[in-house]
Amino acid sequence: MLNKKEKAVMKSIYYNSIDKNGVCLMRPIDVLNDISPKIEIKGGDLKKIIRDLELDDYYELVESKRKGETVWCFTLHQKGQAFYREILNEKRWVYFKISMSVALAIGVFLLKLILDAIAGR
Repeated sequence: MLNKKEKAVMKSIYYNSIDKNGVCLMRPIDVLNDISPKIEIKGGDLKKIIRDLELDDYYELVESKRKGETVWCFTLHQKGQAFYREILNEKRWVYFKISMSVALAIGVFLLKLILDAIAGR
């Protein structure tokens, strides 16, 4: 399971590469610009997150220099291409847990009403 910063970085990579057969070229500044301002990622943290996601087999990373500037070439692997589906499943699971909690609360309330009616209160 990815943390908040890893999800933000992976979303940036995913949305930039999915239209191009799973391959994209990005500079570190491009990745940082795609991320919400609410999520604060520093340059050193970004490189660590990029490497961690590569180790988790979301993509293959080739790093090169163009005009003295670092450029990353991301090639999504199967796990990277299924990232969107993973996010949807995570949301469904949260909705399911909330629904079950509400249903359980309603059930307990109804059981209390039934027991109160039987006890004659």
